[in-house]
Amino acid sequence: MMEFPDLGKHCSEKTCKQLDFLPLKCDACKEVFCKDHITYDTHKCTSSYKKIFTNKCLKEGCKRKEMMKLVCNQCHGNFCIKHRHPLDHDCKVGGRPISKAGYAAIMRASGSNKMSSNLSSQQMLMS
Repeated sequence: MMEFPDLGKHCSEKTCKQLDFLPLKCDACKEVFCKDHITYDTHKCTSSYKKIFTNKCLKEGCKRKEMMKLVCNQCHGNFCIKHRHPLDHDCKVGGRPISKAGYAAIMRASGSNKMSSNLSSQQMLMS
């Protein structure tokens, strides 16, 4: 029987060290693990808490961090769940704050483009 010394990787978990032909790399600590030890809990990952909550809210005075990015589609800043809406983080477009009326106008303008394209396609179908 022929051996392949460079094939596969050994699980980094000290109690396991299993040779795995489909090794998985932890996205937090960058170590290699078998399927049984890839989760943060099973290999007692010391880097996972740093990796999970890295998306800090840009709202002044807020210290919350989220697992996922919540990017504002107006100012493109990253915010927590509580401050994700433009009116909740004093959103500024072009350096100026948006008022409630201004935000409503932006939403109407973006929605009216969709409506007018739907209407024109419907009119074409009817003729």
